[in-house]
Amino acid sequence: MPDSAGPGDCPGFLPARCGRSTRHVAVGKRRSEGDEAHDRARAALADVGIAGPDRVLDGYAHQLSGGMAQRVVIAMAMLLNPTFVIADEPTTGLDLTVQRQILDLIRAMVKEHERSMLLVTHDLGVVAQYCDRVVVMYAGQVIEHGTVREVLGTPGHPYTQALIRAIPRPGQPLVHLTGRLPDLVDYPAGCPFQARCPHAFDPCARVVPEPVTTASGHTYRCHLPQEKEAVR
Repeated sequence: MPDSAGPGDCPGFLPARCGRSTRHVAVGKRRSEGDEAHDRARAALADVGIAGPDRVLDGYAHQLSGGMAQRVVIAMAMLLNPTFVIADEPTTGLDLTVQRQILDLIRAMVKEHERSMLLVTHDLGVVAQYCDRVVVMYAGQVIEHGTVREVLGTPGHPYTQALIRAIPRPGQPLVHLTGRLPDLVDYPAGCPFQARCPHAFDPCARVVPEPVTTASGHTYRCHLPQEKEAVR
């Protein structure tokens, strides 16, 4: 599922009507034809909460709101009956109310059909509410992973700690992360975060940190000693 679905993001949406694109997915999955493909497309739109699916099937993508277009894309994805769903920033460009509706819809459909989902997002609030496990990446490298409760509650890597400090809080000044990402073409030695880390010391610039894993499986890559008991 792409971010902020719209006419430019949905193959076949223009100049074709939404119904043609959705039926095309139905035909490709089950070799459905004619009325059967139309019925499957209509049912898929109804499943994602679209009232009056016939109207949407007869319309064009540019006539839909952002939230409605995203629902159509979800319906098309679910028509393929996937066992694993990748949702890449599925609510970008949508207002907060619609964001929640779309995420609730995806979670409900994944649970109902017993599927797995990989949610790509920069919003830690979304991670906390909708995910079971989280992987934190920096400069293309996995630097921490574990359950949401452990990673957000007791973050082990300074970058994860910085992300949590940067969450806006009422009445408090915004905290931002200084510096820039490393050159991904001329990748630096050692820890990729060392140039921006306030705790960096000599080994950070020379040696790639080995994974530190707690007894519960919470893992992070950092040279700094941690307060929690860990085994390498």
